[in-house]
Amino acid sequence: MFDQLFQFPAILLVAITWGILSIAYFSIQKRNILTNYKQSDSKEIKNISGSIVTKSGMLRQRFEWCTFHILINQNSIFLFPKSFYFIPSRPINLVYSTASNKYTKQTRKPKQVREFNVNKDNVEIVFMRDYFMLETSKLYLKNLTQEQIKLLDSVLNKRITD
Repeated sequence: MFDQLFQFPAILLVAITWGILSIAYFSIQKRNILTNYKQSDSKEIKNISGSIVTKSGMLRQRFEWCTFHILINQNSIFLFPKSFYFIPSRPINLVYSTASNKYTKQTRKPKQVREFNVNKDNVEIVFMRDYFMLETSKLYLKNLTQEQIKLLDSVLNKRITD
């Protein structure tokens, strides 16, 4: 009985340590991407709210509500999501259909933008996941200003139609 009493604090300690280490790891990874892949004409957009909807099959969907920091390069977009609005998670590297891979992160396979829709105050970007071809993800960026919408629209239109 006393053995079970001491297991709970150990599990709690492991969970807290895991959370702190993941926050540190993804923060360092974001800083490394910004130093290595940021171009002179890159644009950054910070604190965008949105969601990621992943469809894998007919009835299976996964929702993630996040805030995003976005780095827009000539041929790619880096998204830095923060789950629960403060915990950083794995960066997403989106490339355009006809883009070269010069300024994209080569350690993980970048995801290719398939289509996008620009509305009055949000942007929807559809991309394929790298491990299942039938699994698509939709990225909804919400509550954007008109400047940010125009920037994303011009970047996506120019790059995808090239």
